[in-house]
Amino acid sequence: LPARLDELEEARGRGVLTWHARDRAARALSVWRVDAEDHRRWKEFRETLQRDLLAEQRPDGGWACEGGPKDAYAAAVACRLLALGE
Repeated sequence: LPARLDELEEARGRGVLTWHARDRAARALSVWRVDAEDHRRWKEFRETLQRDLLAEQRPDGGWACEGGPKDAYAAAVACRLLALGE
């Protein structure tokens, strides 16, 4: 999974991390932590993801979903990801 996290971070940097990928990655990473380094990487990923989500939020409180599921899906995923804890 650490290699996959590197791929996710690289995709995020290119702006191609989809809503589905964000959701799946965050759910997997939130439960997969073997050691302190894994926990640190999860915390960093979660904080970056949540910061990105808040920056992408529209003035009406929703999120846009380009070329895929509808905006309601994006809002549901965003809310779930913003609620993730340590």
